[in-house]
Amino acid sequence: MKYKRNRAESLTIRMTAEEKELIRLKARNRDMSITDFLMMSVIENRQVQELKPVLEKLTVLQKKTSEIRENSDTPGWREMKDLQSEIIAEVKKLIGRV
Repeated sequence: MKYKRNRAESLTIRMTAEEKELIRLKARNRDMSITDFLMMSVIENRQVQELKPVLEKLTVLQKKTSEIRENSDTPGWREMKDLQSEIIAEVKKLIGRV
């Protein structure tokens, strides 16, 4: 978030010394200011919440295709199933990032 924006508002929060140090270390590890780290964390959390319904739908799709497979010899089914598994794994990685 290293772009110029008008920072006219402030927010004061209370936390333990350990929580403050954890935030400071995480920001430093990402080479970010504390403000930028906290703002990015909020954005990432929102994105994770938006991805959860997608993961749920993909999981339902995967189960339904497994049910269909039991009654079908459709060519290409294995590739489709593998692709679904890859997509689900990638979404889980994205959700697990935060």
